[in-house]
Amino acid sequence: MIPSTELSEIGYPDTLDRAGRLPAGLFPPRDDVQCVTVDKIPRTPDIVELRLRPIGPRLRHVPGQYVRVHGPDVQEGTYSIANAPRRDGEMSLLVSRTKGGAVSGWIHDVLAVGDRVRLSGPHGRFAAGLADRKSVV
Repeated sequence: MIPSTELSEIGYPDTLDRAGRLPAGLFPPRDDVQCVTVDKIPRTPDIVELRLRPIGPRLRHVPGQYVRVHGPDVQEGTYSIANAPRRDGEMSLLVSRTKGGAVSGWIHDVLAVGDRVRLSGPHGRFAAGLADRKSVV
């Protein structure tokens, strides 16, 4: 049995317009979403997988959307959500270390499992049409 996700709950393939965009307001972005860092996994010397779980209501999203991670001070970084929606709301972000990037450097060098992170989102209306079974690679 395939586990149900938001994709099947909202009838994902039928929600896209002809340009491949989600309807405005399907999952309105939220500000000040508090998350806890569940895991931080080095994938390459310059990329970490950051796994975040919202504290409180889950952040509903579809593939192709992104979040803004609020780092120290007033800086923020924008990262695509790298996993399909999960019932527990856990999100995976692949964060590349960017030369001079305050937020990516903070995520790589300072942020630890158990730390809280504030983000906003989901943002973006473009999504791949999952009803199309052709390979995109």
